[in-house]
Amino acid sequence: MTDYLEHKFDWANPEVNWIYNDLPQWSAMCGLVLLKHVPLHRNLRVLDLGCGDGFPTLEIAQRLGTSSRVIGIDPWSDAIRKARRKAEVMSIPNVDFVEGDAAGMPFEDHSFDLIASNLLVNNLANRDAVLSECRRVAKPDAILSWGTNLREHMPEFYSVFEMTLQQLGMKDALAKLTEHVQKRVTIKGLNEKMVEFGFTPTRSEIEMTSFRFLDGSTMLRHFIIKEAFLDDWRRLLDPTAEKTVFRRMEQELNQRAAKNGELRLSVPMAYIEGRRI
Repeated sequence: MTDYLEHKFDWANPEVNWIYNDLPQWSAMCGLVLLKHVPLHRNLRVLDLGCGDGFPTLEIAQRLGTSSRVIGIDPWSDAIRKARRKAEVMSIPNVDFVEGDAAGMPFEDHSFDLIASNLLVNNLANRDAVLSECRRVAKPDAILSWGTNLREHMPEFYSVFEMTLQQLGMKDALAKLTEHVQKRVTIKGLNEKMVEFGFTPTRSEIEMTSFRFLDGSTMLRHFIIKEAFLDDWRRLLDPTAEKTVFRRMEQELNQRAAKNGELRLSVPMAYIEGRRI
């Protein structure tokens, strides 16, 4: 039952980028919330942090029109090449893509009116450095627009994870699970970070969505789970016990799905906005 624990994916393989598509996953869920609320004005210079292969960068550029200029930045060179090709094929003239790190951006001070990011903030190991750079490259009164999932995502799964560890008497793993969950962002925490780096919080919106599966077996084998979550969950466990833990969780999730007709995981997506002081 635990074949998904053998999953390997080589992100350094150039072919990976050409088959990778995160739109059916959380990128679209969160990106649509961002696009629903991000400011749309004329004559903006816009930066999209962690643009990947062009979503939502290309969409923002099209919605703003040619009076504005949109730049996406990402360290994944293969994704940047793909994004540039998309812009060329789609004939979007007001967008550029830069290969680079958001913690050390190759832009002059006070360069942007709007800095947007879709699903980046929860995955930053160097959040302070990125926010410091955002402060530097933002013009006075520039808007910082985050789209992100929140700490409370997938509580239906995490309750099963916690229950399983309790049943197996794994106190150390339970403590690690609690720490793992607490590291995820909250609106309060992000607003405090904005203030710390010179942005005044001006707006926050939360939209509840869901990630639906036939059962726990399909959920644990879904690509986004294997690519974005599984390794972090495995790090919480003693390697000698991980198969036992995941086997029990899969069985419990399947039982709940059979009772409810599906496995539905709740995902709160937030739009959070601040203005540079």
